Amino acid sequence: MVCRWGLVPGLAATLAVIAGCWSARTIDHSNVYAGPTMTLTSSAGQHMLVVRAPTPGWLITIDRTEHHLEDSLIFVTLQRPDPGSLYAQVEVEQRVLTTVPTSRAVVVYARTIDFGQRKKLPPYRRVMDEPSD
Repeated sequence: MVCRWGLVPGLAATLAVIAGCWSARTIDHSNVYAGPTMTLTSSAGQHMLVVRAPTPGWLITIDRTEHHLEDSLIFVTLQRPDPGSLYAQVEVEQRVLTTVPTSRAVVVYARTIDFGQRKKLPPYRRVMDEPSD
């Protein structure tokens, strides 16, 4: 019984290291974000992402949010529309409410993937910084 509980701290430390390495490797600091225009606004005291996509069919997903001492990091994936479908050539605005209060500064990272892409996902790239209220 003692032996099983002794593994818990070691396992927790290992998972923390793996999570930290995974996070660091998925951010590309050398290139700029080149996807649809993204801005931040607020609603009900929370930060809100506003994406201006060139056509309907784009899927916006908040993958994760990391809270740090001075700010919060928001990681977003934008999936291109299904190439087998027809879409009107009209710009579309999509709004996604985050869980981050406007009292916290945020840094937004995003990546753009092809429709249905599940493997070899590209790294996130920094989109913008937003100071707190």
